[in-house]
Amino acid sequence: SPRRTIAVHADRTPTSHAFRADLERLVARLRNAGAHVWYEHPHAPWPDERTGYVDLTTLDIPADTSAYLCGPQPFLDRARAQLERIGLPADRIRYELFAPDLRPLSA
Repeated sequence: SPRRTIAVHADRTPTSHAFRADLERLVARLRNAGAHVWYEHPHAPWPDERTGYVDLTTLDIPADTSAYLCGPQPFLDRARAQLERIGLPADRIRYELFAPDLRPLSA
């Protein structure tokens, strides 16, 4: 796709980063894409601006962006608030909640 793609991933550490190589490989295949990764606790030298929680306000996100978020509720709440703060309309933000299934297993 010729569209600009901004891939953002947040994780606790580089070793807990699932599918890290896949993210790099897939983003590299897109002509107009970039990956932005944050780690709460990096193991090696890592940029300060990418340490801790994701801060989407530091990225150049165009006003006509269609955002797709997935993750746990606290992440979704923060990311959505950041996108709205930079002017992205709520109707351009989609999300999928990643949460444990707390229903009891049936026998």
